[in-house]
Amino acid sequence: MIELDDLKNIWSSNIEHDIGKQTLEKENIKALLRHKSVSIIDKLRRNLLLEIAMFFVCLLLIAGVPFYFKSKEIAIICIVVILFTFVPYLFYYIKKYKELQRFFSYHENIKSNLELLIVQLEKYLNIYFWGSLLLTPISGFLSGYAILYELKALGFLLYFDMFNSGTLSIILSFALLLTLLSYPIMKWYIRKFYGQYLEKLKDCFKELQEIE
Repeated sequence: MIELDDLKNIWSSNIEHDIGKQTLEKENIKALLRHKSVSIIDKLRRNLLLEIAMFFVCLLLIAGVPFYFKSKEIAIICIVVILFTFVPYLFYYIKKYKELQRFFSYHENIKSNLELLIVQLEKYLNIYFWGSLLLTPISGFLSGYAILYELKALGFLLYFDMFNSGTLSIILSFALLLTLLSYPIMKWYIRKFYGQYLEKLKDCFKELQEIE
């Protein structure tokens, strides 16, 4: 017959084996989730770098406009657009890229790092969306002014006065239409480039919470 002490030893060893097995399974799941998170963040970083590349292409095009038209007024408009549109976006891109890079610098606690990254990305994307909507009418207004000015310079308009009520109505209507069109486009764009990956990161975070 099996002694009581032997039964206790068998029971203890089985418990320790189960606990060890569960711990190993948790660690394996964490490793898989960490790999999945890193893969998602790599995609976010890739999209951000692609957007930065498009940003510099657009910046070069805007910077080259004054050399093509050789107009003092157009040059001033381009400088204003660069200062009030491109410079804020540049700071935004740098901040967001650093935030994505920071995740790879701290591996001790993936859960807390992932939570912090999700919070920061949500904040940045919210700023990105509303900031873009705010800048759209400004960009539309300046673009409308530049187009009408050049039409006048090319002889397609006989008269052009920026402060004329009719001219202002046309430019403001163009800026408003551009803003209304940009709202659904920006929603789709942010979802396509960043939002879907942010949701996947949230799913990873929920899974990490469940196994702890």
